[in-house]
Amino acid sequence: MTDRRRYYNKELSKRIVVNLTKEDYERWKAAADLEGRPIATMIRGLVEIHICDIELAEEHDIKDILAYQQSLREEL
Repeated sequence: MTDRRRYYNKELSKRIVVNLTKEDYERWKAAADLEGRPIATMIRGLVEIHICDIELAEEHDIKDILAYQQSLREEL
């Protein structure tokens, strides 16, 4: 593993795990295949769309949520 890849893995990325039933996995995989994209790319795109919807809603703001999360970290 190169130093650049090691730095990316450690400092610039986070990994999440999504547990799916086999049936859900097959549906998600089929949808991603239909668009010619990996499942992870499809998920990232859909999450970004959802975040944009939240940011456009007047009652929610991602920046406020991030500030709240930061204040919780600082309390520890």
